[in-house]
Amino acid sequence: MQWLKSSTKFMMTVLLLGSVVVVGGTLRDYHFNSNEFMLDNEIKVSRRLDDQPFKRIVASAERELPAAQYLPLNDSNKLRVDGKWEIIKIHNTTKEVLFDITRVEDKQMKIIVELQMIGTSLVRIDGDKGLEFDISLLHESGKTIALFRSIDGTYEVIEARRFVEKKTVLAQSDKSAEKKLMEESGFEDNRAQLAPQQMISQKQGVQIDQDFELVLERALDPNASKEVLRGSDALAGSASLSGGNIENLKVVLFRGTDKEKSLEIGFAQVNDGGQFNFEDGGEVVSGILTNNGREGFRIRIATGSFAGAMLNFVTEAEFEKIRELEEKAAFDKLAQQEEYVEPIEELATEVSQEDESVGREKYDAYEQEQLEKQEAEAEEKEVIETEEEMAHKAQTSGFNFMSGKPQSPARSIASEK
Repeated sequence: MQWLKSSTKFMMTVLLLGSVVVVGGTLRDYHFNSNEFMLDNEIKVSRRLDDQPFKRIVASAERELPAAQYLPLNDSNKLRVDGKWEIIKIHNTTKEVLFDITRVEDKQMKIIVELQMIGTSLVRIDGDKGLEFDISLLHESGKTIALFRSIDGTYEVIEARRFVEKKTVLAQSDKSAEKKLMEESGFEDNRAQLAPQQMISQKQGVQIDQDFELVLERALDPNASKEVLRGSDALAGSASLSGGNIENLKVVLFRGTDKEKSLEIGFAQVNDGGQFNFEDGGEVVSGILTNNGREGFRIRIATGSFAGAMLNFVTEAEFEKIRELEEKAAFDKLAQQEEYVEPIEELATEVSQEDESVGREKYDAYEQEQLEKQEAEAEEKEVIETEEEMAHKAQTSGFNFMSGKPQSPARSIASEK
């Protein structure tokens, strides 16, 4: 009996739970298939996934975050980035300046770092994996660069310029006796104390009266192309003239094409006449340095992979000046073309009107000529008709026009019969 009661309770519990499940499923289906949501007065807005907060990088110096410049990893860009750089400013996006070479307290500090390009728009400082930065801006001259990275909820920004070591190369005699004589006379010491301008001016054939930081403005490689290369899309390069010698020359021509080629000269002593030698691919190559204006120099490569090439270098100030002049010339040319559009149209209208006037005069003259001709023909016809009428009348009236003698009408009629 007790067992029967327990079984009955169990069955009732199972049936009750089953009915709850069935009712719950029915309600769920009802709400799922219901169209009552169309009668709601309240509009519910849900956020999209792409509306969620995230870090943005925008190309504006006035925004909170720095811009990222796209620079693929290739030999051309590595040549422009790799090497020593001097840090001139360190700050973050909260405008907190950590280092600035223009500040009095930072002027005596000199921070030189080694940059290595390791990926697309990515560099590593001094080989430290913990100091990897994105490239925000690399100037087309290759002289300045801006880097950034995310740190502590903000962005650390580093601005740097290409570092060029100052070297002074003194002429050395191969003869020990001459060297000893120079040391005893104090000539070598005095020479070392001379200003760089005084030492540099001793070179013949080329005038280098100071140190220069140069950028490649244009180039010509006749063995590869007859066209002059200009603009950052076609070439890139920089060089320094320190102590009258060439240092840290880096050049890339035909950028982004199958003709792309590069040249790098760490140091080359410039001799009299501007002649210098350097190694290129294990081969000793010669070249000539000449003046090209007050703030420009031209390098001609005589041998090697760049044989026959001419490279024009100018200072950054001169480079900007050339760009401004070219932009102004292009603008003036465009303005001149627009200015002469209206005069040309007016001239065309005048010519058209003149042609129309000339044509009208010719037409009027032709019409007058035709009219006079028609009048002359009409007068001539009228005269002929008048003479024939007179002859007929004369014949009918007894006067012979041909003989000039009068005759009777009867005879005249008889003769006609």
